[in-house]
Amino acid sequence: MGASLPEARAAAVNLFVTVEAFYLFSCRSLTHSAWHLGPFSNRWVTSGILTQAAGQLALTYLPAMNHLFHTTAITGPAWLRVLGIAALTALVVAADKRLRRPPM
Repeated sequence: MGASLPEARAAAVNLFVTVEAFYLFSCRSLTHSAWHLGPFSNRWVTSGILTQAAGQLALTYLPAMNHLFHTTAITGPAWLRVLGIAALTALVVAADKRLRRPPM
């Protein structure tokens, strides 16, 4: 889509890690939705996701990290695509949980 290799690399890494963070948030329960438990019910998950987000921002925007990992800053529209795909993944996981829930 016209992005450079470092931009594409940064977007791909951010997409992979963001999808995994959304999946981790969803997997706190195998039968209920992520919102059923409350977004901050597990402080370890919350602190892990916040730490991971700080690392991703460093990888994406700090020049030393850009040099080390051969990445570069990505734009707002790229972040919107990353977050949109991650949200779509979370919706698929939620739908799967709902379909697999035993009848009452």
